[in-house]
Amino acid sequence: MRTLLCTGLLCAGLTLAPCALATKPDLPVGTDHPLVPFGGVPSDLTLDPGFTGDGSQVVDFNDAFSNTDTPDRVFKASDGGYWLAGIHGTGINEPPRVAIAKLRADGTLDTSYRGTGKHTAPSGMDMVYDVAKGIGDTLYFAGSYTHPVAGDIDFGILCLDADGDRCEGFGANGFQSVPFDLGTGTEHVNDVPARIISAYSALYVAGSCGSGSGSNYNDAICITKLSATSGTIDSGFATNGRYHRNFDMGGNLRDTITDIVAYSPSPGAVRLAITGDVKRGGPTDIDGFVATVDGISGQAVPFGPGHVFISVDLGTSKEDHMTRLLRRANGGFVVAGYAIDDTQTPVQAQMVLVAYRADGSPDTGFGPGGMVHRLVMSGTNKPFGLVERPGNRDLVVGLNMRADLFGDSHPIVGLLQVGANGGPQHAAAVLDFPGSSAPVESIGNDLIHTDGAIVSAGSRKWSGLDLDMTISRHIATDSLFADRFGGPAGD
Repeated sequence: MRTLLCTGLLCAGLTLAPCALATKPDLPVGTDHPLVPFGGVPSDLTLDPGFTGDGSQVVDFNDAFSNTDTPDRVFKASDGGYWLAGIHGTGINEPPRVAIAKLRADGTLDTSYRGTGKHTAPSGMDMVYDVAKGIGDTLYFAGSYTHPVAGDIDFGILCLDADGDRCEGFGANGFQSVPFDLGTGTEHVNDVPARIISAYSALYVAGSCGSGSGSNYNDAICITKLSATSGTIDSGFATNGRYHRNFDMGGNLRDTITDIVAYSPSPGAVRLAITGDVKRGGPTDIDGFVATVDGISGQAVPFGPGHVFISVDLGTSKEDHMTRLLRRANGGFVVAGYAIDDTQTPVQAQMVLVAYRADGSPDTGFGPGGMVHRLVMSGTNKPFGLVERPGNRDLVVGLNMRADLFGDSHPIVGLLQVGANGGPQHAAAVLDFPGSSAPVESIGNDLIHTDGAIVSAGSRKWSGLDLDMTISRHIATDSLFADRFGGPAGD
């Protein structure tokens, strides 16, 4: 059995008040419904009983190869269902396989896909880090690939069609690799992707690429652009299809991209917005950044003064990480991340939200001076997803947190909905999938808004290395959680 904990109101902005408990068998899905609080009024982030009966689903691919299954992404399928896509295996002793689950709109496995609704296939890569969905439910997996001759690590991209077969005409048998080789010496030519997106008939793969020589280790941010159909590298993008940049903070430092979005600022134009981390000096002094790149030419485009650094510096370590980037309906941006406060015991990781206007200037109407940072629950609040509600422009943040309030600090998944200007906090939910033995873990990896619902994907630890994919769907009603007097209030 597993237990699902759903929560509603935030109490004083710091803790989460549980509203319901629902238990169900591991598989198949049961019919228990979470309790609807306050007189049966559905509220924002309440688990949707129209999805499996209680709002969540667990998928495992356990076989002789592995029992470790983790999703990188969740997508809305063209038929109204969902794709869960990630990896099967640990990558410790042998390369992981890619793993795909196809679900119907009601959350049950769609057995018209490969007979079971589940599929695994060799990845050809050392590890898979992200997945993108293209036209016609094509899936693209990005990971690290060891070159069989040179022995260094390159970007790898695997394309599978809607039937789960390798894409004809894409690269070599559905696989393409991209080396950057910016540095000299074996330690300076390893290129590792973090994100892949499909946009405007192209694939953009972004991450961190080794550069420098000798003792000067200075990783650069890097992006490549490929044809989504053929996998051919677009030689007109930057230099031979490869963009890279060092923020010139000195030697032995590392810059990396953690998220990328593509958009069209004007007809015929494509722009890439990127966020990530730069190491600015000292062993732990890390700041976030936001920059923009022309998606056609691959040339840097000014964002604000050129680019912006995000520095919160709550503790002595000065360690700040940006993890997700959102382009809003009004053309502005919100970046989500976390700031380490090592002056507290235990050490805290506070959620950070930073807002910019379309031109890169700070959105001063968002929080104090364009920034909000807060301790949502206990000590760990690390964003894994960020979406904007189209009706009221509220932001929903997916957070990896720890259950300090429940006594054992095990990892749990939190969803937090805040106002369009960064506050107040309108609703919250917690997903907690206990396993068969301690320590238990629930981890979030992706968050989307589709058809008036919030959908999150992640994994739960059953035991040891036995991890299962999880997906949950939450009602998004454009109403506040029922207030303490029992009456719902509109946003």
